[in-house]
Amino acid sequence: MKTAAHSNQTRQNFLTSYRQKFLTNAIFCGVSLDYFCDNSIPFFLISRIIKRDPVVFSFVVAVCAVAATVASFQFSVFTSFLRAGATVPHALGGQVWIVARGVACFDFPTDFGEDYDTALTRYLPNARFRRVAFGFAPYRSPLGGRSNVAVVGVDRSGLSDTAFMADASDITRLDLAGPDTTATVGDTTLHLDRTVGFLKTFLGAPYVVTDFATARHLLAIGSTQTSFIIVDLPNGLPADFEQRRTEAERAFPEVEMLTADEFAEKSSRYWQAKTGAGAAILLAAILAGLLMVVLLINGTLRFLQRYQEDLLSLIGHGGKMSDIRQILFLVAGLVSGTSLALATLLTPLMAIVAYPILPWVTFRLQDMWAPALLALIGVLAATLAADRALAAFPADAVFRN
Repeated sequence: MKTAAHSNQTRQNFLTSYRQKFLTNAIFCGVSLDYFCDNSIPFFLISRIIKRDPVVFSFVVAVCAVAATVASFQFSVFTSFLRAGATVPHALGGQVWIVARGVACFDFPTDFGEDYDTALTRYLPNARFRRVAFGFAPYRSPLGGRSNVAVVGVDRSGLSDTAFMADASDITRLDLAGPDTTATVGDTTLHLDRTVGFLKTFLGAPYVVTDFATARHLLAIGSTQTSFIIVDLPNGLPADFEQRRTEAERAFPEVEMLTADEFAEKSSRYWQAKTGAGAAILLAAILAGLLMVVLLINGTLRFLQRYQEDLLSLIGHGGKMSDIRQILFLVAGLVSGTSLALATLLTPLMAIVAYPILPWVTFRLQDMWAPALLALIGVLAATLAADRALAAFPADAVFRN
């Protein structure tokens, strides 16, 4: 009994002595081992690390934040590109669009008879129809500059037959000083009624919106022709819309009946596939996100290297590997979270700076889901890499010196 009691006392004395050495030299000074073992994620220990190495921590956060900002901006450019590919369908709204069969994009329509609105009433009762004319026309600015514009004419536009509206981002390239400034579209002099903010485009020709009759004249569209027909349904799409669409397209196979969302998506998909720009932008965003992941892994491994002795001492004093993993996960998560927060603040600023050359790019908070997903992958990868590096340490390292 004495031998056992003496052995336990000797072990207790050893642990007390080693614990005191650890608390004297380790970065976690002032924190009892009992507290550490009883609390699986000691957040304030991380604050001690930040206070000890603020420069290193700030540098790791800064480089990760730069990569996160580039990634989030590129994703904003990508989603903005998709929206800009269907600018007019989004702007004009409606529940259903009637288009000539085979039309792949709003910007390249095929005209068809406007009397389809009457013919399709039996399938969509209580519907209100708006005709839309679209095409390109020569433009002469007040200063004499010549270019082309994309003319959009729509019924019930609220514009007079001598007025047009344009996006505020296009005022400079249209040489317009402001409302009531006159310009010549085709062979007709029109005045700017107002500017709007929902007609931004990456097309070389800016959109100008007029009344349908004015656009029909400017574009020389036949007196019984239209480019599209928008269907407004006061009560929304009927529950049996698919059946009605099937019956209508069977009766009139030369036209398609698409929901507004379907037509907008179809137009966006056309520009993404035909130009290749969407894929290039998305690739740049993914590469920037992967760079953020690599930097996050590197930063976490640097932390492990700098505090290797402290973490091993912690293990030597009875700390669990799960506790070490939680600290590594917390460090990676803190760097990642701070980087994402900075990216959320900086990305709108980048969009503002890029506005003169990319006016169609807008930042929306929901665009951050992709960078956030990559950041989470980075946290998990950094924790796993640090854990593997920690497992590679010699078993006797905790007892050295």
